[in-house]
Amino acid sequence: MKIRKLFWGALAMVVLWSCGPDEPDSVYLNTPPVINDQSFSVEENISHTDIIGTVIAKDEVDNDKITFSIHADDSGLFEISLLGKLSLIEGKTLDFETAETYTITVRAHDGIVGKYANVTITVEDMEPEPDSPTVVLQKETLELFNGDTETLTAATTNADGLTVSWTSDNEAVATVDQDGNVTAVSVGTATITATLALSSASATITVVPNVYVAGFDLSGNNDVAVLWKNGEAHNLTDGTNNARANSVFIDDNGIFHVVGHEFINGVKVAMLWEPDGEDIKATPLSNPANEAEAQSIFVNENGISFIVGYELHNGTRDAMLWRNQVANIVSDGSSEAYAYDVYVDGTDVYVVGSQSINGTKAAILWFNDQVVGLTDGSTQAQANSVFVQNGNTYVAGEQDIAGFKALLWDSSQPNPTALTNINYGGAKSVTGNGTDIFVAGVQTNAQNQFLATLWTNGSPTVLADGGMGPSSARSVFLYDSDVYLAGYQIENGVYMAKLWLNGTQIDLGPGYANSVFVK
Repeated sequence: MKIRKLFWGALAMVVLWSCGPDEPDSVYLNTPPVINDQSFSVEENISHTDIIGTVIAKDEVDNDKITFSIHADDSGLFEISLLGKLSLIEGKTLDFETAETYTITVRAHDGIVGKYANVTITVEDMEPEPDSPTVVLQKETLELFNGDTETLTAATTNADGLTVSWTSDNEAVATVDQDGNVTAVSVGTATITATLALSSASATITVVPNVYVAGFDLSGNNDVAVLWKNGEAHNLTDGTNNARANSVFIDDNGIFHVVGHEFINGVKVAMLWEPDGEDIKATPLSNPANEAEAQSIFVNENGISFIVGYELHNGTRDAMLWRNQVANIVSDGSSEAYAYDVYVDGTDVYVVGSQSINGTKAAILWFNDQVVGLTDGSTQAQANSVFVQNGNTYVAGEQDIAGFKALLWDSSQPNPTALTNINYGGAKSVTGNGTDIFVAGVQTNAQNQFLATLWTNGSPTVLADGGMGPSSARSVFLYDSDVYLAGYQIENGVYMAKLWLNGTQIDLGPGYANSVFVK
C-alpha cells in the first residue's frame, strides 16, 4: 500500500511540480498534513538544550508520519527536530533588548506533500541590562475634572540622547502633548503611556464632570453671591451690598452664567454674572430704579440666553423674560406676577411662576404666547420649575390644599399628582432622564420638621437627618446615572449650603445653595 502511494505521489510531483509553501495537494490517494500557525513564549536566558516548544501537525486520515523542518528563519537562531521540537542553534542566544519576537516558517511533510505555518516566538525579559533605558511615571492614576490640565512627570535612567514619547489611547477623553501635559477633554477613562526605547510606563486617567452650585454666603455682614465649583467657593460679589445667586447654567463652551440679584443704592437689581478673564463681569438686567430679581437662566444651543424673574413697574411686579438681556414682560400687567423658571425646547419657551387672581396667587405656565392657568386662584399656589420630556410638560410647585402640598403637573394627565398628602411640602425643581421624572423639594415629618426630599416617579427619599435641623432641596440635576441636588440644612441655627450626590450629603459651607449644574 505504501509503495503504491509513493508511486502515485511521485507521479503527482512530476505533474504538479512545486517546492514552495502550501504545496499542491496530491490527488492520488493522499491527504496532506494539517498545520496551523503557532506561538511560544520563552525566557531570554535559555540555552540551545532547552526546548522552546513542540510544533504540532496532524494527518488524521492517512496517519502518515510527519517530519518537520524550518523553511524560513531570517534570524538564523532556530532549529527544529524531525519530531517538531523547536530550540536554539548551539552557540546562539536570545536578547529581549535586541528583539521581543521572532517569526519563522516551519514545514510539515508527510512523505508526499509539505504544508507550511508561521511560528511566533515571544522573548520574555528576565534581567534587563543594567544600562538599558527605563522610564517610570510618578503617578499611575490621575483624576481630572473635565477641562483641567495636569502634567505627568516621567523619571528616566540611561536616557542620554533619547526622548520620552507620549501617547493617549483615548484622545476623546484625554490628550497628552510631548511634554507630558494631560488635558481632560470629556468624562471617561484613558490610558496615557510614556515610552523610552523598549521601556514604557502608563497612567490611568479618569475624567469626572465639573459640579457647579449657585447660592449665597450668609456668614458676613451682607449676603455674598457665590458660585461653588467642585466644592470650592468663588465669590461673585464683594460683600459691599447684599446679593444672592439663584440659578447657574453652563453653556456648550463650558462658560458659566449665574443670575440673581444685588442691592445697588438700596434697590434690588436683577443681575447676571459671567467670567471675564480672571475677573467676574456683573451685568444689571433691570432698570436700577426698579425693584427686580432674576430667578432662572437657560442658554440654548445657539448661545441665546433666557432669564426669568420679575420687575416692579408702576407699583406692580411683572413676570419678566430677558432674552439675550433684552427685557420682555411675560404677564399681562393686571396683577402681581412672578416668573421662577424657564426651559427652552427648540423654538418653544416655557416659563412658570405665579400671578395674582383676586388677591390669591395662582400657578401659571406661560408657553410662547399662551397663558395656561395650572390653578384657578381659589387657593394660594405657585409653579417653581418646568421641564419637557418626550413631548410632555412637567411643572413642579405647591398649592394650599388644607396646608401647602408638593404638586407635579404632567401635561399628559388631567390632574396634578400630589407628592405630599398629610405632610406639608413644596416641589422646587423637576427634571428627567427620558424615562423617569425626578423632583426636588421639601416635606414635613411627623414632628412637623421640614426635610429635603427627592421624589423619583412620585416615590420620596428623605435626604437629610431631621436631628440635625430643618433642610430643603432646591435644585436637581442628572448626569449619566448620577443624581445631584442642591439645598441647605440649618445646623445649630446656622444655614449650611449642601450638595447631595446620589443621596450622600456634601458640605459646601455657611450659606444657601439654590441651583446645581453638572458638565
